[in-house]
Amino acid sequence: MSRCIGANYKIVKCVKCDIEWKGETCQDRDCSKKNGACGKDKKCIESFVNNKKYTECVCPTGTVRNNYDDCQASSSITNFVVRLNETFDTSADYDIRKKVKHCGRWGATVYGPWKPMEVVCVNFTLISRFVIIQQSDENFHLGDVASMEVEVYSADCYINNGNCGEMRCTEVLYDNVSVIKCEDFKKEIFIPAPEQLKILLVNAAAEI
Repeated sequence: MSRCIGANYKIVKCVKCDIEWKGETCQDRDCSKKNGACGKDKKCIESFVNNKKYTECVCPTGTVRNNYDDCQASSSITNFVVRLNETFDTSADYDIRKKVKHCGRWGATVYGPWKPMEVVCVNFTLISRFVIIQQSDENFHLGDVASMEVEVYSADCYINNGNCGEMRCTEVLYDNVSVIKCEDFKKEIFIPAPEQLKILLVNAAAEI
């Protein structure tokens, strides 16, 4: 739907937009005018991603947007679990908790929109191709968890000193695989560096 006043369907540049919209083709919300046409329940916000400005309508804290574009209360989440596995059946309709590997958990109340939450795997020897985010065991009955964005980083010596404790952490190439090397004066320990360890989640919420 065009928000360009008096324009036909072949819009190159719009001269005048509806009051809540702006830009050459009137596709950007103007949050300073009538809440950017977000209505009374949602708030128009501006944010930057890769140095580009985006505008969108967000629901109040504690609510999520449903399939009808309305805000409704989300199920309470106080923590969630991150699991890893080398294979994953996306059509699985059964409990897979015992079939995948435990990475770590977020043990507090989830943050509001745009505030990241970080989970670092407790075991740096895990090798995985898939990152699985689930409710904690005590909240598993509440249903699935939805996240707006997930960032995954490989293990290195900058994360918890490579889990080397008091020993020195270095990264070396071993049989064409990057590994973390922990060493002290008497011994050396090689720990395979997994491809997926550090999990960064933004605005996790229960999916209704």
